[in-house]
Amino acid sequence: MRCPTCNAPSEVESTRVTKENNVKRIRLCFNQHKFSTLEQPITLSKSVLLQQQTFISETQSRRLGMLRQGRLLKATTTGG
Repeated sequence: MRCPTCNAPSEVESTRVTKENNVKRIRLCFNQHKFSTLEQPITLSKSVLLQQQTFISETQSRRLGMLRQGRLLKATTTGG
């Protein structure tokens, strides 16, 4: 992660998990700026997860059909 003050790379000095399952990290950049980050887990509802699984299944199904037809697929970074 880059330092918000000088944009230099940083390394983790310490890591702690809070009661709420958040991860707090104390970081020190290579120019000696100290800063912290807080990572919070994302909780998705069951309906959102089912929608994502359905989308993935439909996408995979389309790709499989295209492979059977002999079409060349191009990989993308968008996950679609």
